[in-house]
Order: sequence, then C-alpha cells, then structure tokens
Amino acid sequence: MKRSEMLTILLGLVIAGAGLYFMFRGVSGDKGYNTGEAVSHLIMLFGGTFIALLLRKDIRYSTIAAVLIIGISSMASNIYYIFFSDDQIAILFADIYIIFSVVMIYYGVALLFHTSASSVKALVCLGILAATEFVPTLFKLYSGNDFMPFINTNMDKLAYGIVHLTVVIILSRKEMLLEGPKKRLDRNSKALYNGRCTPSGCFIDVHDLDSLLDDSGEGWITYDNGPIECERTISLYETDLGLRLQKWKGDDRKHIAVCVYGADSYTIPLAFPIEHIVMDNEDRSKVGKIRFYGDEGVFMDILVKDYDEQPKGYIETIRMKYLKKE
Repeated sequence: MKRSEMLTILLGLVIAGAGLYFMFRGVSGDKGYNTGEAVSHLIMLFGGTFIALLLRKDIRYSTIAAVLIIGISSMASNIYYIFFSDDQIAILFADIYIIFSVVMIYYGVALLFHTSASSVKALVCLGILAATEFVPTLFKLYSGNDFMPFINTNMDKLAYGIVHLTVVIILSRKEMLLEGPKKRLDRNSKALYNGRCTPSGCFIDVHDLDSLLDDSGEGWITYDNGPIECERTISLYETDLGLRLQKWKGDDRKHIAVCVYGADSYTIPLAFPIEHIVMDNEDRSKVGKIRFYGDEGVFMDILVKDYDEQPKGYIETIRMKYLKKE
C-alpha cells in the first residue's frame, strides 16, 4: 500500500472518528443537542467514511472532500446559534466560524473545478480555524485559571482544534499536498535539471570536434541488431557522463544521447535527434561552445575546451604524460 493511500485512509478515519465522538458527546451530554450539531456530526461521520473507503487512492478528490466536509459541517453546527441563540458571545463566534466555513467551501469548490489550484490556501484557512479553537483555552490557562476544570468545560473546542490540526498535518505531507502550477513547475524544472542536465563545468575536448561533426573517420561501432545502426562515444570532461553519437536505421538524422561514459549498462537521461548544430565560431580550433538543436524546441549547449591546456592534479598530469589518453 502506498504511503499516500495510508495517509488518505487515516484522513478519513480522523474525520469519521471525530464525527462519531461528537455525536456520542452530544447524545450523552447534559446540554441540549441541537439539530445543526447533529447534522454536522453526521456529515463528518459519513464523509470521513466515504474518504477512507472510496477515495483512498485519489489524492485530489480526497483532499477536496475533506475540505468540503469540514467547511459544510462547521457551517451546519454554527448556523443554529445565529437564528436561535440569545448569547451574544456565542453568536459572535458562530459568525467567525461561518466565515471560515464559507472560505473553506470556496476553496474546496475551486479545487474541484480548477485542476491547477493549490490546496495550500485551504490548509492555511484550516490552520487559522484550528488556532481560534486553541487560543481561548491557552489564554485562560495563561491568565491563571484552574487547568482541569477549564479543560473539561472547553473539551469540544479543543477536540475540534485537534481534529483540524491533524487534518492540516496530513494534507500538508509531500505525498498529499496539491501544488499550484508555479510551485509544481519549479519543482519539476529542478527535477528535470538534476536528472537530465550535465554539470555546468563539463566540456568536450576541441580535438574531438571532428569526431563529433563528421560522419567519416574511425571510432564508429556497427550493430547488427536493434534500431541503432552505429554509434561512436565522445568524452565529457569534469563529469562521469559521455556523449553517444548515433545513426539509427531508417533515419537520415544523427542522434545524440547523454549517458554514463564507458559503462556496459547505462540509462539515457537525455536523447534526441539532431536537427541542427551551431558553433560560436566557424574556426573549429577556436570554438568555445556548441549547441545541438533537436525537435520540438529541445536544445543542448556544451562547452568546448582544449583538454591539454586545462589545469590538472598530480595524478592526471602523470597520466597525461606517461599514459595514453583514453
């Protein structure tokens, strides 16, 4: 079972368990149990069960359901006080909670109809709602009130705060968070760069340009089987990667692939057919950068340097002087 599925089931169980707990508290308590509260708790019970059983494999819809369930249930439990209560403090807090509920419902609907919407704003709103449920108790305790009696009289508010905070923690996990387009694009761009781009300082030797640009010459390895007709390998210095220049059967274009250099088994993080090659200098001995254009706007820049003129350590100097360059 995936971690996201486990978290979704936990999310549903937390909401359903809270609804069952508040129903039990309302029915067995001494104070009156109004219709709005009963409806609110039923929404949490059945909504949480629905998430755990039917939406456990869908992160987006489980998040939407959780946000809507909390918003609608909170509105249902507080709207009673506006129409039927004479307690001005209760009406004031009910107004605040209804405002938060409307905002939560709005964010839930936005997530439902806009696939690029983020869940961050809904989580911020839910976090503020949880804070409003904790702050009065913390303030009273800070003021010197007795701990246990006050906790007992505010048990429901604290329980709501714990539930809402738990939901925020679950939905803010990396596996559960619905990112907006900007953040998702930034994250994917970084992953793409790390997985498909060579280090910025890597380069090819200027003496390898002829092998890279000309079809003739030695170094081509021919294959009888597979889609590749022949290929040659070119070193990329300052990295463990290399370039594989390939000719494919039935394709007049050359293909270029970036992969681990000198390995028998490797993955190819970047490969594309070469549509055009541009050098920053017509004189091959003075080229500093070469660009390979592929299809659909893909291109790759590679620095060109004279390997013999680059600073080297003791081991590399001895290798250059006494051994043949591989």
